[in-house]
Amino acid sequence: MTRYIVITLLLFSLSACSKTTTYEISNDSGKPIVAAEISQSGSPKVIGDLSPGEVRKVEFEAIFENSYRLKYEQDGKRFMKDLCYQAWGDKSYGKISVRPDGVDLICF
Repeated sequence: MTRYIVITLLLFSLSACSKTTTYEISNDSGKPIVAAEISQSGSPKVIGDLSPGEVRKVEFEAIFENSYRLKYEQDGKRFMKDLCYQAWGDKSYGKISVRPDGVDLICF
C-alpha cells in the first residue's frame, strides 16, 4: 500500500538565539502516529503517519543548544512541551512522537 505523507513547511525563521520550524502534517495511510527526529544538525525531521484526514500543526523552536520547545495542535487545542535531547560525543539526536494521547520524547 502506498503511503502518502504531506508535509508542508509553513514557517522557518532563523535568528541569533531562536530557530522555529512549523510543519502541517496530513496523510492518507491510517497509522495514528507522527514522529519527528532531531538530527545532529538540530533540524527536526518529521517521520511516521497520522490517521486519514487528520491534520496537525507541529512547531519546533530551538531554545538552547540541546533543548527544543514543541508546540502542537490537537483536537482544536494548543499544547506546548519543552524537550531536551542528549549529546553523546559528536552525535546529538532524539525522537519526538506525537500521538492522539499525547507527546513523548525519547532521548538516546
